[in-house]
Amino acid sequence: MLEALPGLTKRRERGLTLVELVSVLAILGIIIALALPRYLGHRKQAYKDEAYQLLEEAKIVEWAYYLQYAAFTANLSSTGFVMPGGPHWAAPTLSVSGNNGQGGGNGGGNGLGSCGNGNGQGNGNGRGNGNGNGQGTGNSSGNGNCNGRGPLSSVVIMTRGMVSPLGATDQVSLTLYDDGSATSGSTF
Repeated sequence: MLEALPGLTKRRERGLTLVELVSVLAILGIIIALALPRYLGHRKQAYKDEAYQLLEEAKIVEWAYYLQYAAFTANLSSTGFVMPGGPHWAAPTLSVSGNNGQGGGNGGGNGLGSCGNGNGQGNGNGRGNGNGNGQGTGNSSGNGNCNGRGPLSSVVIMTRGMVSPLGATDQVSLTLYDDGSATSGSTF
């Protein structure tokens, strides 16, 4: 039967026509145009989630440090934080601000902080927290807590993008306040 229509058999031997090829490419282009933004959106959200998990770990150890010493630290390594392997983000950096009640005194260890009296313990250099008087000899330093008086103490924990497709301008931050509240933000 195909021998009766010689033009049809010739056409099948040559392959696709230009119109068919352009139609297939147009359909593929539309499918990619619809799927790519969804993919990129999910990938961006995955990177954000990774950063927030990293900051949550840093937040937990920072709160533990705050509960023990009544002050935030600017050094994550002093809290025992260990950076996990293979992240897309740089190690978190800390920026402490506000009123941590840091102060020092001589003799009996009465350290006057910027918010209250700190209490030092032991001989030589002591460390204390809260309000009250210290014991011991030598110099002591106190870390007093403002307890809602004056400006809040806070620490900003921030991480920046380290591996492509993230850049140094891509950052995620978490701010902890001494009243127990926290805020977060991102710039990508």
